[in-house]
Amino acid sequence: MFDFLKPRTEYGKMANSINKVNKMIQDLISENGGISDIDEFTERILFIAYLIRKSVNDRMDMNNWPWETNMMVPSISRGVITLWVAWSKIVGDLNIIADQLELTDRVKEIMENNDVYYEYERSINEKERRRISKIFYFE
Repeated sequence: MFDFLKPRTEYGKMANSINKVNKMIQDLISENGGISDIDEFTERILFIAYLIRKSVNDRMDMNNWPWETNMMVPSISRGVITLWVAWSKIVGDLNIIADQLELTDRVKEIMENNDVYYEYERSINEKERRRISKIFYFE
């Protein structure tokens, strides 16, 4: 009955996901100097790439939103920014971190929905997948 609200609701979920992902990336950046466990740091980078693919890129693909569409992402800006600015910020920052550990190709493959994405998704146990789905509004 209220199907016309679905795209707007999905856009709000995506903006919230971008906000959460940006906070996770900023945490990684602030910890970057004190990395003690490279494997854990690598896992976090790949996990964030997975979240961007699932909570942002997949929604963009499904809804075909214009890059110029405005949104609020408090962890990036106090004011309104475009989808392009928000997406560029999180993807750019993640790639900078990934490049330091030579993970750029793996991150790219996850975000492009290649085999690495599906391998990574299969590696997440069902309980964790459900928890992630609640936090990032997957359906």
